[in-house]
Amino acid sequence: MPDKLPQVGPIQASSLFPFACKGCGELCCGNIITPIYVSPPEYARIRWYLDRNPDLKRQFDIDDCLELDRTHPKGIPILKYNFLVPQVCQFIRLPAERGAFQALCAIHPVRPLDCRLFPLVMENSWSDIAQNFVTDYAITSICPGFTLPQPGEALYPGYAPFEPGLTVEPWLDGQFGSDLLDEYIYYHFGVANEKITRGEHLPTAQNPAGKLTAAGYDELAQLLYNVPPVPPDPAQDHNVIMQWLSHFLELPSDSAA
Repeated sequence: MPDKLPQVGPIQASSLFPFACKGCGELCCGNIITPIYVSPPEYARIRWYLDRNPDLKRQFDIDDCLELDRTHPKGIPILKYNFLVPQVCQFIRLPAERGAFQALCAIHPVRPLDCRLFPLVMENSWSDIAQNFVTDYAITSICPGFTLPQPGEALYPGYAPFEPGLTVEPWLDGQFGSDLLDEYIYYHFGVANEKITRGEHLPTAQNPAGKLTAAGYDELAQLLYNVPPVPPDPAQDHNVIMQWLSHFLELPSDSAA
């Protein structure tokens, strides 16, 4: 067990981060207090994962599980989890017999960024001084993953304790992998930022120059979330997503009014 638990609040990429998820779902999956957002590339991966797993697809209707967040401060169409039960993730699968662990994520291999980051949040902003995007991190919760397991403690299969000296940066690398990170950067810093620069978004307090009407917003949402058919080979998912996203930079939207 670490000598001292981290504190809720800002943390640096080089800071110690003694954390390993135990799969309990105590403060994340079963007690969600902030929106879980799903960008177009994340949506594609979730939809394809369900298409490839018919049993799961019968259990989870993705159109019921997700809804548009029309109040997002950026004004760009974004999906968020629709909590059918307040604060409880709809993608949870409870084991037949509690005791081994409390909950398992049905879409864990393709879970969105917000889930991968917990208990961190990540905020990206432009630095005029550095002329680049800078990333700030913060710990939102001190959950059981910050403590080493006690003898007899129930853990999910595959659990591995955190390594001594683990810091934020390598932990994040383990959550993303290069493909997912490339998709995140390309969409948020490429496609979404380009839409904002052109005013192809709803006017909001954060981005008041938006030119989209409500109807234009719906058209753009349909465009952004009209994902390609599931690739026959999962190894091609990343290439298909990146090629699909590139079209949004090549073709201007005509939904502005």
